[in-house]
Amino acid sequence: MTRSSVAVPDSSPAPDLSSVASAPGASKPDPILCVKQFRKSFGAFTAADVDYLEIQRHAITALIGPNGAGKTTLFNLITGFETADQGSCLFNEHEISNLRNWQIARKGIVRTFQHTRALTKLTVLENMLLAAPRQYGEKLLRSCGWKWRGQDASNTGKAMDLLDRFSLAHMADEYAGTLSGGQRKLLEMARALMAEPELIMLDEPLAGVNPVLGEAILEHIKDVCAGGTTVLFVEHDMPAVQAISDWVVCMAEGIVIAEGTHAEVGQNPLVLEAYLGGSVPRGTVSVSDSESESQTSAEEPEPAASQATSGNQKQQES
Repeated sequence: MTRSSVAVPDSSPAPDLSSVASAPGASKPDPILCVKQFRKSFGAFTAADVDYLEIQRHAITALIGPNGAGKTTLFNLITGFETADQGSCLFNEHEISNLRNWQIARKGIVRTFQHTRALTKLTVLENMLLAAPRQYGEKLLRSCGWKWRGQDASNTGKAMDLLDRFSLAHMADEYAGTLSGGQRKLLEMARALMAEPELIMLDEPLAGVNPVLGEAILEHIKDVCAGGTTVLFVEHDMPAVQAISDWVVCMAEGIVIAEGTHAEVGQNPLVLEAYLGGSVPRGTVSVSDSESESQTSAEEPEPAASQATSGNQKQQES
């Protein structure tokens, strides 16, 4: 089988976010994604109501919050799996909220799901090849001639290299339905990278994964970001969030209640209240609150945040 090396961009330096305010809606030095006035309701229930949010390019951003906070809904809105009632979403300064999910994927945003969606009756390799971008066979005129043969060989080599990177090469010819839950998580990440995204969005990549495989997934996430791909991920495992995230965004009851480093968010009283079951009053969070919040949060010990969030590690977002 012909193998071709996977194109890995030069290692990107970690972004300097030290000057960014620890407050909801804080401006970033180089945002790849910008959400404005994003709102989604299901009947009388408001699932997401994000006033303003920027995602820093070439950074690992964690999206945390208790169950029902609106994290997956926000993922669905950004990637076109749900349509926002109102608002705007800019990717590389271009509006994408009016696009369908496959169009958004072609723009460079690819996601995984909380519950894996491998095509179980296809082999692992076939799952990978489906994600290859710009295939000649997708259009009738481009499929004519012999160019597709060379492209198919190149895509196969790239897929095998990614599978090898994720320790799945030995399963390439096995049906995806035979993989374990953890292996399916790895397959979803590898398949997402096959599409060559600029921004990869991972919905609870550690859910249901044993600790050893979880450590491997965290290393893969760091490698993906080091290779030049921006990462936004939802996770309940706070030690994992602390280990790899450059920036943390916390949601509760559909709104963004805190932003900052893991230490800053972990000491935020609104975050503690949300995780301990308190209600977050709407209209109490704004960029202008950053100074007063940072002064208040300094009085809260960090261990309390770890205790408040540890009970949510194994919960899954509804």
